Amino acid sequence: MSRGPFGAALWTERHDGAGNAFPDSASQVSRPSDPPVSADRDILLVEDEAFIAIETEMALQDYQQGPVRVVSNAKAAFAYLEGATPRAALLDFNLGRGETSEALAHALLDRGIPFAFLTGYSEATMTLPDRLLAAPRFSKPCHVEEVVAWLDGK
Repeated sequence: MSRGPFGAALWTERHDGAGNAFPDSASQVSRPSDPPVSADRDILLVEDEAFIAIETEMALQDYQQGPVRVVSNAKAAFAYLEGATPRAALLDFNLGRGETSEALAHALLDRGIPFAFLTGYSEATMTLPDRLLAAPRFSKPCHVEEVVAWLDGK
């Protein structure tokens, strides 16, 4: 068992014991009623781990933050940004399979969209270019209240 970004226990097994497989990534999570793209209220959440994405989305919604647009990789995030300007973005740094959110962070900075890293990496283990050093960094597990306080200022 591991802990989600807000401290909730998460099982890491890929099956529930009854033979049912869990999705490997947030991109496989079915969301039949995704909210429509809004002009300035969406929060973009880029997280490759399905359980962490779901837990984070639910925690943000519990605090009336959102709607939350969840994507699992940079390509999907860039596609979303072609037609939307979220009020803020939360980025997992390591998106799996050798992909990071660094290029996405640069694009958000260029567009003036506030973002923060929501990551399990510490400053000692996550090297960022000087241009991204000022970005807020919330270490997993973190307190949802800290993230909400940051978002409330956006």
